[in-house]
Amino acid sequence: MDTDKLIKALFKLKERRGELQREFEAKDAELEATQDKIETALQNILKENGLDNASISDNEFKYTVTRSIKARMWPGDWDAFRAFELANPDFDFREKRIHQGNLKAFMDEHPDEAPPINIDRKYVITTRRTKK
Repeated sequence: MDTDKLIKALFKLKERRGELQREFEAKDAELEATQDKIETALQNILKENGLDNASISDNEFKYTVTRSIKARMWPGDWDAFRAFELANPDFDFREKRIHQGNLKAFMDEHPDEAPPINIDRKYVITTRRTKK
């Protein structure tokens, strides 16, 4: 195949994948809304009955739902949080993840300082469509 045909094929493929993704997201949003209604009803039933879980069984499976508290935490003041971290060195309060952009900027500015990290580099094709 020549380059023109490959480029056109790539854009058509990306466009079709985008269409499928939008269709999926629309249908998934409907299912998610229904799931939320069911979960809310189950939350209310468990709460009203003072239960943390409920189970049912059929011939093949046992199905259990559990009511629990899920907490998500984040700092409102990063400077205060850093001071808190320094005051409590026995605990590691951060997830093990590198800020890709900041580390790349550091490496660009300090090419002689190699941080102790693994790097996976690969060539990728980036697409862009512009109007004529």
